[in-house]
Amino acid sequence: MAKKRKTRIQKEVVENQEKVNYSQENSKKEIFSYDYSYDSEVEVLYIHRAFIPVDVKGDLDAHTMVTLKIKNVSRAVLTIEFVRHDDLLSPTIKSTRYTLKELKEEKPFSITQEDFKRAKKYIVFTGNFEIDKNSVLMLEQLRQNIINGIPNDEAKYNLPECYKTEGVFTMPLRNLKNIVKLRTDKSAIKEFQDLAYKIKEKLDI
Repeated sequence: MAKKRKTRIQKEVVENQEKVNYSQENSKKEIFSYDYSYDSEVEVLYIHRAFIPVDVKGDLDAHTMVTLKIKNVSRAVLTIEFVRHDDLLSPTIKSTRYTLKELKEEKPFSITQEDFKRAKKYIVFTGNFEIDKNSVLMLEQLRQNIINGIPNDEAKYNLPECYKTEGVFTMPLRNLKNIVKLRTDKSAIKEFQDLAYKIKEKLDI
């Protein structure tokens, strides 16, 4: 009895392994080249330095306010990673309603090279094919929810974290320099590293 049970278990292990191998082989066949580079944009809208009497000592950067407009960044970076810094003042994040209206007019998305190219308008890719494939599938599910009549205010609860957004932020230059220092570190999420270097280059800090 024990021998038969052992044989059955061994058979199940082999069958499961065959399924895994088959799945892995199919996954490899699906992989194709696609553009997963970051295309975030940074625009300096305003720099204001408060008047400081010459006899007052202190850090001038603390009295210099910078307003930035950041575009084509994932919700994961802009609305979670970036906003979590206490240094931010008056953050304004673009409403997703406008892009959801555009998404509604799109053709269905599938796992093809051409559809990955179209999806890049709406989502940020990581370069990890399995993650990016799932992001495209989530984008298609979101599109289907919208065309099936689900209101945008409800459909946006299914927005993937990779969905692109934009925002305007105002903060002291000193604090912004600290963000750049922290987020250009190799341990920071890669998309945020890319954004931090662009801010650094734009402000020459």
